[in-house]
Amino acid sequence: MAEGFARVFRAGDFESFSAGTQPRQPDPYAIRVMSEIGIDIAGRCSKGIDSLNSRFFDLTVTVCSNAHDTCPKPPAGSRILHQPFEDPPALTVDMTDEEVILNVYRRVRNEIRDFISRLEVLPAPVAVQSGDASGFWGAGTHEHHETLGVQHA
Repeated sequence: MAEGFARVFRAGDFESFSAGTQPRQPDPYAIRVMSEIGIDIAGRCSKGIDSLNSRFFDLTVTVCSNAHDTCPKPPAGSRILHQPFEDPPALTVDMTDEEVILNVYRRVRNEIRDFISRLEVLPAPVAVQSGDASGFWGAGTHEHHETLGVQHA
């Protein structure tokens, strides 16, 4: 969900990437609640965090405690921001009422939307490593601990 918001609402500020500690296809409920507000994440899936190891990122944002604890440390010079969100699949694991489940996903979706809309635009990188002037931040709300990366536009 975080990558979907960043791609739609912050495309002029940075480019988004998504990776996870346990990459999977997007959660069907996440797809539904994002489509309710006109954002299609159905064709997206997170990549493994290892797939981004060759990039330099100015900022890494984690949004679940497991990702914050288990993600590899970014290279020297990268900043880390931890913004925890509740994990909808974990919150709804014992729920059976679909509307109640969707309401949990909607609440977390809205919290993520608000966070991304308030996220300060990253300053242009001062030091560039390996010729790559990219910025990254990780974010996630699914039990696979998604991370979301952004690169300066």
